[in-house]
Amino acid sequence: PEPFRPLAKPQPTAEAPSAHSAPRRHVTPATVGARVFLCHASPDKAKVRELYHQLERDGFVPWLDEEDLLPGQDWDQEIRRAISNTDAVVACLSKRSIGKLGYVQKEIVHALDLADLRPEGAIFLVPARLEECEVPQRLARYHYVDLFREGGYERLTRSLRVCKTE
Repeated sequence: PEPFRPLAKPQPTAEAPSAHSAPRRHVTPATVGARVFLCHASPDKAKVRELYHQLERDGFVPWLDEEDLLPGQDWDQEIRRAISNTDAVVACLSKRSIGKLGYVQKEIVHALDLADLRPEGAIFLVPARLEECEVPQRLARYHYVDLFREGGYERLTRSLRVCKTE
């Protein structure tokens, strides 16, 4: 009989995702847009899901917990890893999210810490208002985009393209 030979481990590629990511569509380095972490509060999930799919259709690589976290993963560790490995963080703001206690605030703090490590003037953290609402003081130094206004999504994607090239 033949001796047992373990199968070689597949190496992560665009077609075979690493253990730290959910399966993704087929992309090559030349076609990959900016990696975008979508920071949001649970009550805004439906709007953020729409944003996720639109960004994906437009060639970006968005990260959203319900799409990219795998069952059994340590969600806190994976979210921190995703924020650390992204080209940009879009902080989705609404009347519900700005006053909400919880993990969304922790994500924003982590993104702010990483933004401070970037060169001055680099775009990393983009506050994006989903509706008319106040921008939290901690994000006030960053120019925000209104996704609910005409042209808002196009302005966001312009910023994300700049992130990819910086």
